[in-house]
Amino acid sequence: MDVPIVLEGITFETGKADITPESEVVLQGALKTMQTYPDIFVEISGHTDDVGSVSSNQTLSQRRADSVRFWLISKGIQPDRIIAKGYGEEFPRVPNNSSENKRMNRRIEFKRIR
Repeated sequence: MDVPIVLEGITFETGKADITPESEVVLQGALKTMQTYPDIFVEISGHTDDVGSVSSNQTLSQRRADSVRFWLISKGIQPDRIIAKGYGEEFPRVPNNSSENKRMNRRIEFKRIR
């Protein structure tokens, strides 16, 4: 139950937390799952690469996780079912040693918590 799922395709403009139209397509799948299973609660975690300061990456990752949370709430998901947490650059999927790896580390994950 506590294994995070990376939502591939959720993208943000550099330094921004606005949901892009491309990301909405991916989020529709998460929304459908949450509508189908009203008993699940999730943590949405935001992650960044290592470009920029640790504190700015922490703030940015929280803003991005909050954006996804607010998007789901705006579509009718109850707020108490969703926790948003920004982890900044603390938990990279892969080493931040190439442009492709940095892209992979800029991500949103969903983890079922209940």
